[in-house]
Amino acid sequence: MYGPSESRDHATGPDAGAQDALRGGHTAPFDIHIDHERHLLEMTLRGEWDAAVCAAFATAYRQATEALNITGGIAYSLVDASGYGELTQDVAELFPPLAMATNPSTRRRTALVSTALVNKVQSRELVEMLNARYFRTVESAREWLFSDEA
Repeated sequence: MYGPSESRDHATGPDAGAQDALRGGHTAPFDIHIDHERHLLEMTLRGEWDAAVCAAFATAYRQATEALNITGGIAYSLVDASGYGELTQDVAELFPPLAMATNPSTRRRTALVSTALVNKVQSRELVEMLNARYFRTVESAREWLFSDEA
């Protein structure tokens, strides 16, 4: 499920057996990429999530943050939630504690890509905790992450 691939590591979670059970053969509900050289944590979230998917994501997320901490931590986070469904309140409440448990204070910037108002409302608490901004495209988010803009 998790392993290095040149300068970028990749985790697609959950593992293959759990993926089939959770998604019925469709695209995985999330992908996590790490770039050690740029200290970048990049995540793509898609579909409807329940507690089981959220738990699998939490495991992969912790593995990715631990791997980045070995080489200096996370300077940038990019979350593409443009294909993400609306979360139930109980699942939405699982994200802020997960972010806080992995020491977000070391992140310089977090870019969130979402076009759905409901996702922005549900992630408001995270945005307040992090140096985060919303974007409509991954390209504009990536440009901001690595710009000199304060």
